[in-house]
Amino acid sequence: FFFKNCRTLHIKILLNLSKPKFLMSEEDYKVVEKKNYKFSLLDYIHFGFFTSHIPITLFLDSQALLPRNIFPSAARWVYDYHVNTFKDPLMGAIPKPAWFKSFICSELIFQLPFFAAAAYAMKNEGSWIRIPGIIYGAHTATTVIGVLADVLFESYEGLTWSDRLKLALIYAPYLIIPLSFTWKMAVTEAPYEIEDVDD
Repeated sequence: FFFKNCRTLHIKILLNLSKPKFLMSEEDYKVVEKKNYKFSLLDYIHFGFFTSHIPITLFLDSQALLPRNIFPSAARWVYDYHVNTFKDPLMGAIPKPAWFKSFICSELIFQLPFFAAAAYAMKNEGSWIRIPGIIYGAHTATTVIGVLADVLFESYEGLTWSDRLKLALIYAPYLIIPLSFTWKMAVTEAPYEIEDVDD
């Protein structure tokens, strides 16, 4: 059905392009004069966030949940560098808190497929991502707020306020960017819909 409709639209556009302007109806103009959706700066930020988060989830975050010997040595090095440099008490904890592991599990099961779906939708003018995007943003904000609260206010020995603020700055984009995506989805009925050019 999808490919049949695409073929019909393609044929219609070719036929319309071959028509003299005085024979073209108002509907013909709409078909011919459609333009692709153009990314805004915020769209580029969202697209970069989703595409970059796929390897981050697969090779870094998932090390907090899965056996580390299954990961490439380069991924283990980056993970250890983060833990040792920024003194991350959650990623470096042995064992990890159960609530934190549940967040990583939801990232693998729910968020990882969404990253790919959102990037695909943005590149293909898929406004169907709107409702899943609102759900994703609300879920992600809830989990990251919990992580930020733990990093900032939990009593960890040897963790100074300077260390806590550095960690908060690392985690903050994972709250702010999903919230901005949710805002865009909430206030725009068809966020990536192709728009007609007005005469």
